Amino acid sequence: MWSLEVQPDHITTPVVVDGELKAGHITTFRVQVLGDHSEFCIGETVDWTIVSGPARLLDLQSETDEQGYATARVLFAIDADATVVVRADCTC
Repeated sequence: MWSLEVQPDHITTPVVVDGELKAGHITTFRVQVLGDHSEFCIGETVDWTIVSGPARLLDLQSETDEQGYATARVLFAIDADATVVVRADCTC
């Protein structure tokens, strides 16, 4: 799993989440789901969870695309010095 994008560039800059301004970073995480023979798993549901740390998932589920990728946005709290563990599960 890796992060694609971090918004905003300063953690105290407000961002819009569900129509409300909040302080923190929104980061997009992405995973690729592959089958037993390294084929792309298309249209599979990925469940996202925060295992630990000061963050909130903005996407609890996502679906893999034509290359097996699924993404989720995570809002990191202002005290983001702490470690955040994000988990992606797929039962395909």
